Amino acid sequence: MAIQELKKINADQELRQILEARSKEAHTRATIIADAEQRGREKGLSQGLSQGLSQGKMEEKKEIARSLKKMGLSLEKIIKATGLSEAEIAKL
Repeated sequence: MAIQELKKINADQELRQILEARSKEAHTRATIIADAEQRGREKGLSQGLSQGLSQGKMEEKKEIARSLKKMGLSLEKIIKATGLSEAEIAKL
């Protein structure tokens, strides 16, 4: 009887240790996944911001080129002032 109780107590302790280890492993895995997701969101946000700024700068150059074109400035001067190519200016 006493031996059976000791075996049961030991089995319960082993089971508890196994369950605790599994719980810690699941928590660690969830933390790693959450960290990876956060890094992915930050990287995506950074790339999106960078792309948006680049597009904004390009639109600003085009708007300046349109204005200079309306003012009658030569194509060479518009190219020099904006950095746009002749083909890009011709599309405006």
